[in-house]
Amino acid sequence: VTSRIAASILTAGGLPGWVARSEAEYVAKACEAARDLDRLAALRGGLRRRIAASPFGDPAQYCRAVERAYRELWRDWCGRQR
Repeated sequence: VTSRIAASILTAGGLPGWVARSEAEYVAKACEAARDLDRLAALRGGLRRRIAASPFGDPAQYCRAVERAYRELWRDWCGRQR
């Protein structure tokens, strides 16, 4: 579950390329990042700003999005109960 939370945060922050789908992919991404320290430093320098500008940086917007998702899931479930 925590891996999916991290994937959500990365995706919302505009960094879906950092999401690994397997342990091997995670290691490959980590090694690639370690080979380009300047790029990694630039990313780190703008990460707070990037996340703050994402839905996770706006609790009210995030809450509304979660509420919409819950409503949609509820409607889907109710529709399957007929």
